[in-house]
Amino acid sequence: MRVGIAADHGGFTLKEQLADSLRDAGYDLVDFGARHAEHDDDYPDYIIPLGRAVAAGQVARGIALCGSGVGASIAANKIPGVRAGLIHDVFSAHQGVEDDDMNVFALGGGVIGVALARELIHTFLEARFSGADRHRRRIAKVAALEHPGRSAAMYVAAASAPRFPDSVEATAGERRETFALDWYDRRWSSAGSHEIADFPFVAYVLDKRYELYGDGSFEEEDVARIANRGGRRNLANAITRLSDRRS
Repeated sequence: MRVGIAADHGGFTLKEQLADSLRDAGYDLVDFGARHAEHDDDYPDYIIPLGRAVAAGQVARGIALCGSGVGASIAANKIPGVRAGLIHDVFSAHQGVEDDDMNVFALGGGVIGVALARELIHTFLEARFSGADRHRRRIAKVAALEHPGRSAAMYVAAASAPRFPDSVEATAGERRETFALDWYDRRWSSAGSHEIADFPFVAYVLDKRYELYGDGSFEEEDVARIANRGGRRNLANAITRLSDRRS
């Protein structure tokens, strides 16, 4: 597993101690700094790049350290896609992953000793998300807050529902498409051969490329024309409605 770690001066000593332990355990560790203990440094300068790397999938998990862990956890949670927890007990170290898919672990270098910190970090890294529907639903409702733009309408409608709709129907003229949605992974798919990409929902079906947006529109493009012309062509905009599949 590739793991990122970052700390300001308050967590620097603990970072160095944990780094040795993680490398010895076989983890591929990426150090986002600080490189030296500098009293005047600022934790966002290290925690934000770590959080962005986690959100982008460049590292699977992150460890964020400062003096108390509070600032580190606040900064990390400002990055869309990051689910950081400030934790100093073993139960929460694994439960936060199992139920909440926590991907960044925050610790206070001035709060906790190295022996317990090692136990907590290894517990965090060994834990796996359960994938239970109730947990996926709750995490997706939180993730809705991260998308105030074009996707907001779809996420708000889903977040207000007792149960997320599992598909949408889109129409363009006489054409109608039904798309299955996976809210937690921010993915969608349709019948046929397709590839999944990240938000907005993107799929390739036969020789067409589709983008489905939360404001009720989708775009259809001819893949061959895109390749030949090197540009994008919006062929269809359609109003979509959420399927009324609520319990």
